[in-house]
Amino acid sequence: MWIYLLSSEAVEAVAVRETVMRGAMIEAGDLVTVRVNPDPALQLAPGEQMDSFVGQRAARDLSAGSLVTREAVTEQVMPAGGLSMVGLALTPALMPGEALLVGDSVRIVATPGQGGDPADFEAAGTLFPAEVVGVSRSSVDYAAETVVSVLVPQGQAAQIVQWASAGRVALVLDSRETN
Repeated sequence: MWIYLLSSEAVEAVAVRETVMRGAMIEAGDLVTVRVNPDPALQLAPGEQMDSFVGQRAARDLSAGSLVTREAVTEQVMPAGGLSMVGLALTPALMPGEALLVGDSVRIVATPGQGGDPADFEAAGTLFPAEVVGVSRSSVDYAAETVVSVLVPQGQAAQIVQWASAGRVALVLDSRETN
């Protein structure tokens, strides 16, 4: 009786047949339907939805044998062609006091850095437009920092990273008003 009850509660769900790396296009052969006993805590993709995942991209690495959820796939690759994602570890003095949100338009401003003389600063007025794609807080060496992931044009990423690694950037939040 117990075996019967277990098998009667099983449902079809979408699983990964072949490992799919983050950003890769999901093909029909990468997926399979399996019968599982659902846990209410899991948001499984029902087996009849398998075709809706084909042609989408893996939002993270999908290991063979794992179950698929809606959050595991995306329609777009991040970063898109021509863009790079850059992480900026910033102290509160180098960013707005207002909490940054994903999608915010910001400008990365080149600064003279700690102890630098603004009068001698060769890159004064250098601004890079960017879009916030992630915000996380960390405590490193007892200094509270916020790591802001931003999308920037690919050709500017190396220069921004060099300045950021030297503590020579700040963020400006632009208007959230839409037209």
